[in-house]
Amino acid sequence: MSKNTKYDLPPKRNNIRLKRLDQLANLLDSRFRIPGTDVKFGIDPILGLIPGVGDVISYVMSLLLIYYSAKYGASGKVVMKMIGNVILDFTIGKIPGFGYIFDFTYKANDRNVNLLKEHFEEDKHQGSALKYIFVYFAIATALVLVFVATALYLCKLLIDLAKTMFEG
Repeated sequence: MSKNTKYDLPPKRNNIRLKRLDQLANLLDSRFRIPGTDVKFGIDPILGLIPGVGDVISYVMSLLLIYYSAKYGASGKVVMKMIGNVILDFTIGKIPGFGYIFDFTYKANDRNVNLLKEHFEEDKHQGSALKYIFVYFAIATALVLVFVATALYLCKLLIDLAKTMFEG
């Protein structure tokens, strides 16, 4: 039996590769570099430029990373930290101006993959978090729904305002 490499999960994890989750986190948080600097960013802040749906798409991709982490054996403690990172990123990301800067610097998905690497490399906190994940996904989904409902309500207000301006 060969020793697992840095990115190989143990056989009891069905040989799912941590590298794929690492690639997703990298795409979201640090795939690109601003020329002449050490500043890295991913598509997360770029998606944030799309009003309404951009942040939701990024959030869902982050939740997928957490889902697969839980499915393949991350502990409840690791999953809770991961969810906390994503909720913090999503919530602070909503603050005009500051939230955009926060998206560039916090990198919740990279943090989450680092938590996962520590979990599997150090073989700590064994056990599935699947029974906990549904509660956290419900909370996370509620946050998304509140955000979408608020955005729709604001759009309706703007449309009503435009109608009154042009009709009267």
